[in-house]
Amino acid sequence: MDGRIQAHIRDWAQRQFGTDYVDMVTVPRLGLARDVALSRDAHGSRQVVVASHSDCAGSAVTDKEHEQMVRDGVRWLADQLPDMTVVGIHVDVDPPNVRVVARCPAATTAPQ
Repeated sequence: MDGRIQAHIRDWAQRQFGTDYVDMVTVPRLGLARDVALSRDAHGSRQVVVASHSDCAGSAVTDKEHEQMVRDGVRWLADQLPDMTVVGIHVDVDPPNVRVVARCPAATTAPQ
């Protein structure tokens, strides 16, 4: 939701995943899996970034606590959408810096 980090997340995701476009779903966990599945089905999205940021007005906790929330969110979302790669990042607002704090690759099915 915080406009200070939107461009940093978009730019990072474009470089990380080699994509021209980034769908931004900025909702709490309640509607997240549904909205990400919609992006996957309608736009072919295969990667998800779960992000937190420093100086957050909506969740005034330490960066370490934010990072743990992101790790928990990455695990939860990977369980909900096992066909997608889920990456968790934390963005420092000032100066801008993006750190990867968790990664769950998409599940693959072994050949039979």
